Amino acid sequence: MSHYQTHIIQVGNSKGIRIPKELLSAIGTDKVELECTTEGILIRPLSTHPVPRKKWAEILSKMVIAKKEDDLQDWDITLHDGLEDA
Repeated sequence: MSHYQTHIIQVGNSKGIRIPKELLSAIGTDKVELECTTEGILIRPLSTHPVPRKKWAEILSKMVIAKKEDDLQDWDITLHDGLEDA
C-alpha cells in the first residue's frame, strides 16, 4: 500500500486535494465517496452495486416513518379557513 503526502488546495469556492494518477488507477474509478471517521477522511470507490437485500431491514429500521394521521394533519387547518366549497 502506498502512502503520499499532499496539500489542501483552493478549487473554486471549495477546497480539494490532488490525487496521484497511480492511486486512482489502483481503485479503478474516478467516482468516490467520502466518509468522516475518527481517524480522518476516508476516500473509497463509489459502490455501483445495489444494496443487498439482507441490509434492507437495517436501513429501513433507521428511517422515520410518518403515521397516516400525521400526514393529513395539515389538511385539518383548511377545514376552518372560512372558504366554502364551490
